[in-house]
Parts: sequence; structure tokens; C-alpha cells
Amino acid sequence: MGCVDHARRQIPDDSSAQARQLHDRISRAHPSDEPPVISKRIALPTWRNRPFPRPVTRDYRFMLLLAAICGVSTLTGFLLGRAGIRADLLTPFFALAYVCGGWFATQDVWHALKRGKVDIQFLMVAVAVGALFVEGWTEGATLLFLFSLNNGLEQFANYRTRKSIESLLKVGPKHVFRREDRRWVEAPIEQVQIGNELLVKPGELFPVDDVMIEGATPADESASTGEAIPVVKQIGDVVSGGTLNLDGQSVIRATRRLGRAHLAGFLT
Repeated sequence: MGCVDHARRQIPDDSSAQARQLHDRISRAHPSDEPPVISKRIALPTWRNRPFPRPVTRDYRFMLLLAAICGVSTLTGFLLGRAGIRADLLTPFFALAYVCGGWFATQDVWHALKRGKVDIQFLMVAVAVGALFVEGWTEGATLLFLFSLNNGLEQFANYRTRKSIESLLKVGPKHVFRREDRRWVEAPIEQVQIGNELLVKPGELFPVDDVMIEGATPADESASTGEAIPVVKQIGDVVSGGTLNLDGQSVIRATRRLGRAHLAGFLT
């Protein structure tokens, strides 16, 4: 309202028609009884995080075995078909290929549909089933073979990664030196709390996720990032648990407990 009153005062008080018209226009647009603040409460939607299902751990050897059976059956049926064998004799080979190639895919599709979700697995199964109706047995079986092989190799990679992280956590330090009353006291790593100041010597693993507060050292982060080139850690830098201290004594402040460390998160 202050700006409107100021504008009204700037209008010359004369009898000119232009001045009166401008004054009336401002008065109609901003009446004197206009409230100083116009507000309206807007109801915001209530957001809820939908639970994300945990990945299913499967035996990669069984998955790769089914993928191999699917591939061999598909290739056999294709070669016999090129040799002029009757279609009814090829049916068992492609049926076996479909069963083995779609064994886990159909399970994933069923669980996804129960959650009201359509993903790439559903599209793959739909295309493979559709190929049956146009007598594209080889194409549908080949599609199932590629997807089953991909899922088996992915499960194998997850297995290797999990085993590597588990072995790294097993060889991790069982005791740490914690600063208490200006002196270093040895304590079990399970007793480390957030905010504790710990001493890490050269050649030792950083026990938990932390931040550097004293010293500087090159650190090997290949266990968590895969990067083979050491990274220099200085005061204020964040260091993940399981990182190897290559050279230089360092003092760190714990930012996470052992069970919630960066590497341990890969196992949950």
C-alpha cells in the first residue's frame, strides 16, 4: 500500500483530465480498503516412500547352467531346421530352450506385476511369447538365451564383488587406537562411536568411514572404487572404511560406525 500511496501523491493536484483519469485508474485498481496481504493456504500432497524390494540372491552356477541349456537347445533346433527336419521334431528343443531361458525371467515378471510394475523383463517375455505365434521360435529362444546369460553373468559379478568385500572386511583391523584424555588407548573396533578420534599408522586400513583431521597420506581406494592410482588424503578429506593408508601417520574422526561403513553397505 505504501507504493500506491506514494504514486497517488506524485499525481499533480490540478484540473487536468489526464491527471484525474490516472488517479481514478489507480483508485479502482487498488482500493483503500484492500488488505495489505493476500494469502491462501495451499494443501501440499503427502509423500510416502514406496518400499524398494531387495535384490534376490541366486546361485549364478544354476543360472549359467540354464542359460547354457537354452543356448544349446536353440542352436540345435536352428541347425536341424536348416537341415530340413520336420517342425514337430524341432518342438522339444525350442520348448526346452523357452523353459530354461525364461525360468527366472517369468518369476521376476510375476513379482513385478504383483507390485504393479512393468519392466524390461516383462517386455522381453512378451516378445518371446509373441514370437511363438509367428513361428519365430529361433528368434524368441535366442532372445531368452541372451537375457538369461546376461542375468547369470551379472549374478556372478555380484558374487565376486561380495566375496571380495567380505574378505576385505575380515582382514580389517580388530582393534584401533582411540584418543582419550590426550593419550592413545587401544579399544575394540566395535566400540568406535561417531566423533571418536582414531590413529591410523602406515600400512593399516582405515577402520571406518571418517574425515582426516591431522596429517596427510596417499591412500589406496581400489577396494571401494576400483581406482588403482593412490589418492592423497589431507585434512578435511573424507576417507572410506577399508581404504589402505600407504604412507604417513594420520588422525581421523569417525563419521560412521563399523556396521554402517561404506563397504559394509554393499553387503546389505
